[in-house]
Amino acid sequence: MLDSSKGDAIVDYRNGDAAVVQGIKQALQGRKLLHAFDCTAGSNSVLNLSQVLETQSGARITLVLGPEGNVGGQHTEIAASVHQSLSNVFDVHGAQAELGYVYSRYFTRGLQEGWFRAQKQEECAGGLEGVEDALKKLKDGSASATKFVFRIADTPGVGGG
Repeated sequence: MLDSSKGDAIVDYRNGDAAVVQGIKQALQGRKLLHAFDCTAGSNSVLNLSQVLETQSGARITLVLGPEGNVGGQHTEIAASVHQSLSNVFDVHGAQAELGYVYSRYFTRGLQEGWFRAQKQEECAGGLEGVEDALKKLKDGSASATKFVFRIADTPGVGGG
């Protein structure tokens, strides 16, 4: 799904903050980073982005959470010259309702035409008894970018299991 010719790159956060900053710089290949979207809202993502985001006029960052998890306010780690904005999925039910409508139509078209696909899914055997195995896969890194599906009815002693 990634296309490196269009600038797509993967930077693994599990290698630590210094590696994230270095990975972003390598992916930029000397270009300036003028726009960023921090959808992580955790660990040091804001701090890491602030180290690579240009501080010149016109640079922008959009975040899903304000400072210390609060909606609103400005992150002091980010240069004052960088425009900060907040975006939350629930905005499509209010001020951004038209944007939500357009995106839902766009995603639908992408699914129909095949250029937009759902995340990989893995059905876990044994219903809820499979939760422990799934968590182990997440912890040891053997599962990444995977949604686990647990069918309650497949749990021994429940319904059809």
